[in-house]
Amino acid sequence: MVIVVRKISSSQKQRKLKMVKSNGKKMVKGKKRVPESFPDIRYLVPGAMISRVEESRRMKTAADEGYPHAQFSMGCAYADGDGVEQNATEAARYFKLAADQGNVKAQFNTGLAYLDGDGVDQNATEAARYFKLAADQGNDEAQFNTGLAYLDGDGVDQNATEAARYFKLAANQGNVKAQYNVARSYLDGGDGVDQNATEATRYFKLAADQGEASAQYSLARAYMLGEGVEKNTMEAIRYCKLAADQGDDQAQYNLACSYLEGNGVAQNTTEAIRYFEMAAGQGNIDAQFSLEVGRADVDGL
Repeated sequence: MVIVVRKISSSQKQRKLKMVKSNGKKMVKGKKRVPESFPDIRYLVPGAMISRVEESRRMKTAADEGYPHAQFSMGCAYADGDGVEQNATEAARYFKLAADQGNVKAQFNTGLAYLDGDGVDQNATEAARYFKLAADQGNDEAQFNTGLAYLDGDGVDQNATEAARYFKLAANQGNVKAQYNVARSYLDGGDGVDQNATEATRYFKLAADQGEASAQYSLARAYMLGEGVEKNTMEAIRYCKLAADQGDDQAQYNLACSYLEGNGVAQNTTEAIRYFEMAAGQGNIDAQFSLEVGRADVDGL
C-alpha cells in the first residue's frame, strides 16, 4: 500500500491551536465542594460518633448563626444531599451567605451557581462578579473563569488585557488550561500580550508536561519548526506521540507522516497506517485523503 502524504498548510496548523474552555464546558467545577473544618467547638463532642444527619443539624445551627465555614459546609451538604435532602436553592443560598463574608470557595461556587442558573436565576454579571472576588483572593480556577469572562465579554466588558492577566495568574499557579491559553496568546499576539514565541513555547511545555494533549501537539510543532525553542526532531516526535496517543487527530496525522518518511523515527509503514487510520476515524481529511490515495494505488497495481 502506497500512502500519499498531503502536506499541511500553516493555516491548517493554526486552526488546530484554539483556546481551551475546559473540555468544551465554559467553566470548571473540578474543586467545587471541599468542606473546611468547623472552628467552633461548641457544636462538637470530642470522641463522639454522630450521624451525618446530626452533623448536618449542628452545622446548620452554626451556619444560621453566621459562621462562614459552616455556611459553606451547608452549601456543600445541600448541593450533594449529604445529611440533608438535596436542594439547589438552599445550596446556593448558603454559598452566597459564606461568599458575602469572604469565603473564597463559596465565592467560586456562587459564581458557578449564577453561571449555570443552579438554585438561582442565571446571571452572567453576578457570575463574573463572584468569580472575580475569588480570583482576587488567589483561587486559580476562579482566575481562569475570570479570564474567560473578560475574553468573551461574558458578564463584564470584553477586555483582552484583563483576560491575559487573569489567565497568567492562574497559569503561574499551575492551572493547565490557563497555561495553554497563555501560550496561545503569546503564540498569536494581540490577545492582551505581545507575540513571543519563546514564552509561548515555555507555557506550552508547562501544560504539555501536565498531560494537556493540545499543548503536547503545539510543543511538538514548536520543536519540529524551531519556533521559540531550538529545533529538536526527537523531542518533536516524543510530544507528538504523547498527543496522538491521547487522541489528538492532527498529532496522529503528523506522527503517521513521520513513520512513513522515517523523520525522527525509524521508518515503519505499519505504524504509519495505524496512525493514519486513527486520525481518519476522527474525521481528519488529510489522513482520509492519504489512505484513499494509498488504496487506489494498491487497486491499480
